Amino acid sequence: MEKSVEQVQVNDAKRTANQAKQDSGLSRSQYDQQRAGQYGSAIQSSQGLNASQQHTNEINQLINRGTANK
Repeated sequence: MEKSVEQVQVNDAKRTANQAKQDSGLSRSQYDQQRAGQYGSAIQSSQGLNASQQHTNEINQLINRGTANK
């Protein structure tokens, strides 16, 4: 229990620090768009996620072929 309270305090401190960064003159929507762009770039450059998406696309193609043949 004591450890979880400490973890909550650490997480709260991190959240507060992130909010201070957020107050850098950007509106909330501008900040969110900026962060989404950063995450989007990271996701696109991730080899593991790219391989997973390619596999998903292949499975969807097979499923679509199977339903088209019915």
